[in-house]
Amino acid sequence: MRFASGAQGTLCTSRAAWGRKNRLDWEVHGTRGTLLFSQERLNELQLYVNEGPAGRQGFRTILTGPAHAPYGAFCPAPGHQLGFGDLKTIEAASMLRAIAGGPPARPNFTDALAYEAVIHAIDDASRTGQRVTLQTS
Repeated sequence: MRFASGAQGTLCTSRAAWGRKNRLDWEVHGTRGTLLFSQERLNELQLYVNEGPAGRQGFRTILTGPAHAPYGAFCPAPGHQLGFGDLKTIEAASMLRAIAGGPPARPNFTDALAYEAVIHAIDDASRTGQRVTLQTS
């Protein structure tokens, strides 16, 4: 993928690969480091910062805790984990706040339409072997 900013990205997906149970991951690589999240390790964020002596560089694990909202609403002590059910509660609360006049819930229908355009572009590119340009607004 190429973005308007010049950034490049790669999407990989497989429903047939062996070994992973629910590995919905994303990695962001930048000029100063890398950030990695895996849904199989829901309460961890991997951070690599390209600083310091080469022999001391490496990924470090950031564990979620009360400093990461809304974690503290579920567990006031660090080192415990939120689960999938907790995430659904957080999503439902966000939607209910939006209905009550609070900040808009995300993702919303506009986001869903953009995701659908990406899915169709991936399918078109796969069928035709050609690059597909998405219109942004």
